[in-house]
Amino acid sequence: MDIQLVAQTRTQSGKGAARRLRQQERVPAICYGCKKEPVALSVGRKQFQKLLQEIGLEARVIPLSLEGVDATEVKHVMVRDLQLDPCNHAILHVDFLEVDMAQPIVVEVPILLKGIAAGIAEGGMVNQIRHAISVRCLPGDIPDRIDVDISALNVGDSLHVADIKARIKAEVIDEDHYTLVTVGAPAAAAAVSKEEETITEGEEVTAEGR
Repeated sequence: MDIQLVAQTRTQSGKGAARRLRQQERVPAICYGCKKEPVALSVGRKQFQKLLQEIGLEARVIPLSLEGVDATEVKHVMVRDLQLDPCNHAILHVDFLEVDMAQPIVVEVPILLKGIAAGIAEGGMVNQIRHAISVRCLPGDIPDRIDVDISALNVGDSLHVADIKARIKAEVIDEDHYTLVTVGAPAAAAAVSKEEETITEGEEVTAEGR
């Protein structure tokens, strides 16, 4: 998928200037990183919304060019922060982080569970503990997502970072023991177990009180 964002530089700042930009269907933005001075920008609202619909908010590198500047001078940026209106969720402001394509960066890559855990047939419940994994790699090598097959998991089983890190084509930063997903006991069985535990504790208290 070919993606590129075209931005305009802006010289005015403040709430009034930002409001006027939004009235013109533009979103105020700022670009910083690579040890450069921050640059105040604006991007077309419709173009940026379409881009977000296509790539989401995951760690993706976006080529960004400036109107009126040599087309070969393209910045490579990532969405670092997105401010939304709390009432209508309209995009109010965007922070872009410029990255050096030759320097590794640390990003979070989303986890996508694949398959149906075997434990589901026994009434078990799949619990996704972590929804992303931190990795270090070149910006151009960031995985779109990390697929995790859970079809072999039975009730009581779990998957940890150590179980999948060898398949990830990037340096995994998270600790090996971090739990990604578990398959819990059926709700009814868990309730009975909890009830038995409560009864046992009550009997112990009664015995001690005699």
